[in-house]
Amino acid sequence: MLFLLASITDEKTKSKLEMIYNAYSDAMYYRAYGILHNVHDAEDVVQGAFVKILENIDKLEQPISNRTRSFVLIIAENRAIDLYRRKKKYGEVELEEDIQEGSLSFPYEGEDLITEQILKLQPKDRNVLILKYVHGYNYAEIAQITDTTEEAAKKAGQRAKEKLEKMCKELGML
Repeated sequence: MLFLLASITDEKTKSKLEMIYNAYSDAMYYRAYGILHNVHDAEDVVQGAFVKILENIDKLEQPISNRTRSFVLIIAENRAIDLYRRKKKYGEVELEEDIQEGSLSFPYEGEDLITEQILKLQPKDRNVLILKYVHGYNYAEIAQITDTTEEAAKKAGQRAKEKLEKMCKELGML
């Protein structure tokens, strides 16, 4: 993190990144560790996540907010899952249910039935919806944040909306 901070010349950006780091790095680490079960890998994920956060720092209006917290945790989770999958591909780990089922939860004020259903979605689907409809990112930006293509982000958003609609119909909400 020190190397990253040293490379930033704009004091406002540096201050914003420091605030985000101080507020959320522990939560990011614990989320990454919960997926990877490896201290060094979790630390690497957090460092990599901060590089991605720095790339998008201008889009974060307030460094300390529920929106920023969910944004940084999504980035850390995606990076941890990507690393997990790379390790799985090379036979280093076994797949665990909590990653498949998406155990991450974000506190949102005014939680309701729709929010509950969104949080039940798979992490990839849930994260696209949160980035699109809570944070207001377009699919090109979501693709950059999640390290996918714009087409993949659009397709994930479409599938997530279809799944959410089906879940809501099953509960009689639509």
